[in-house]
Amino acid sequence: MIRRPPRSTQSRSSAASDVYKRQIISFGMNGTYEEASEMNNISLRTGVEDIKTFRDLLAVNGQQEARRWFKRFNGNETELASENPWREPIPIKGKDSFVAIPGQVPSKINIFLGKIGRNFTLEWSGETKSYAGVETRRYRLSKNDLASSKSYPPNHVYYLDKWDGVFNATPITKLPICVSKSNFLDADEELSSGIEVYDGSKPDRKITQNREDDDSAIDLEPNSGSPIRFRASIQGNVYIEPDFLFPVSRSMLLPIFQIEAQGGLSDRQISELFAPLKNARLAQKIIWWFGVIVFNLSIIIGIILIMLRRKQLRSSVKKDKLLFLLEPQEDTQATL
Repeated sequence: MIRRPPRSTQSRSSAASDVYKRQIISFGMNGTYEEASEMNNISLRTGVEDIKTFRDLLAVNGQQEARRWFKRFNGNETELASENPWREPIPIKGKDSFVAIPGQVPSKINIFLGKIGRNFTLEWSGETKSYAGVETRRYRLSKNDLASSKSYPPNHVYYLDKWDGVFNATPITKLPICVSKSNFLDADEELSSGIEVYDGSKPDRKITQNREDDDSAIDLEPNSGSPIRFRASIQGNVYIEPDFLFPVSRSMLLPIFQIEAQGGLSDRQISELFAPLKNARLAQKIIWWFGVIVFNLSIIIGIILIMLRRKQLRSSVKKDKLLFLLEPQEDTQATL
C-alpha cells in the first residue's frame, strides 16, 4: 500500500515553451534553417517547398539519428556529449515542438524529444475543447509509443519487452526506472493489480484511475496550429524483483513519484490573440451560408424558368396546331 501526498499542479504559465526562444543563427535558400538552444544546434525545414514539412527536424548537432545529448565535465571544462541509448540507430522523425501545420488539422503529429533521444507521436483523440470561444482539438500520446514489443514489434529497439503502458528510462537514467502514465493508466492490469494508492490528505480514500487526472494532453487550435493548453501527468516507477529486500511473489514496478504540470494561455490572452481569427471565422461562415443560399436560390430560379419555358413551348405548339386546322385547305381535285 502506498500513500502519496495530495495532488498539486503548477500554475498556468502565460509564457510559451523555451523552444520559441531559440536564436536563428543561419537561414538557407534551400528551405532549411538552423536554430541554437542551450544544448542543441537544430536544423529544421521551413516548409517553403511543402508546408506539411514545416519544422520537421533534419539534424541535431549535425546528427540525423536519434541521440541523447547532455553536458559533462571532462576534467577541464564542460562539453557537449551524446550517446545512442537504444539497441539500434533510429532516424530522427518529427518536429521539434507541439506546433501543428496551420489549417492542416492533422490526425497525428510526430515530435522528437532531444532530452531523451526518442520519437513520439501525438494523435487526435476525437475530443474538442473550447476556451474563451476558441475551439481546440485534444491530442494524446499514441498507445503504440508505450506498447511492449509483443504488442508493437518496432518498440523492441527501445527495450520495451515486458509490459504495455510503460517507457523504459533505464538506458537514459542508468537506473532501473520505468515511466508510465499516473496510476498505470492504459498499462497492463498486472502492474496496477498489485498496487494500492491512497490520497495523502485523505488516508482512507483510495485513488483509482481517471483519464482526466492521469493522462497527458495538449489542446491545439487547428486554424493557426498553436498550442493553447497542456496537461502532463506521469509516474516514475522502480523495477524490483523478488529478494530478501522486497518479499514480492513476482517482478513488478513500484511507484516512487508522480509529476503533474499544466500551463498555457489564459482566457483573456486567448480572447485577445484569437479575436481576429474568430472574426475571420465568423465572416467565413457568413460567406459560406450566403453562398449556399445563393446557390439554392439559383437552382430554384433555374427550375422555375425551365418549367415556364416548357409551359410556353407547349402552349406555342397547341397554338400552331389550332391555326393549322383553321387554315383553308386547297382543293387538289379542282386543280386537276
